[in-house]
Amino acid sequence: MANFKDSPHFQTYDDYYTPTTTWDLIEPLIRNKGYKTILEPFILNARLSPSIEYWSEKGYEILGDTCFDFLTDNIIDDFDCIVSNPPFDKTLKIPMLKKLVSLDKPFILVMNSTNIFSKYFFEIFGDKQEHLEIIHPNKKLHYEKLLKDNNGVEYTELKKNCSFYSCFVAYKMKGSKIVLYPL
Repeated sequence: MANFKDSPHFQTYDDYYTPTTTWDLIEPLIRNKGYKTILEPFILNARLSPSIEYWSEKGYEILGDTCFDFLTDNIIDDFDCIVSNPPFDKTLKIPMLKKLVSLDKPFILVMNSTNIFSKYFFEIFGDKQEHLEIIHPNKKLHYEKLLKDNNGVEYTELKKNCSFYSCFVAYKMKGSKIVLYPL
């Protein structure tokens, strides 16, 4: 089996997918807010990501696909909230966060916890920090790694050796009770 790069748009090796167990943690928040339409903007070329299928199976209308480029494509405004896991690469993450804040729509993102202590994070949210809520899971989140077997067949495998802690960054989603269940 060999690791390979799924997303040619990323300069760094950024091919980790969010498993459905992570989305299970925040789905009650989305449901309790009454949201029906979700924009999933950060799965560009992520062919094996379970994200769109997961949210669709839960009954949500999903906007976004593996060809949608959040930074260059036009964003329609016909959605309730954004739910995603942005790229790890800071050169992509910073303009994406800036664009999210400029849209001024509710969102919840899975992010490396160290992001919330960075200078760019405070600068991007500026006077809108009052709309932020950081939700910490009670255990380390894990991710699925894109792999290819000896026959060239692509698959994902849950990796339980993540070197960092993750949190959920919620914007304009306050006021709903969320219970984080053990992973």
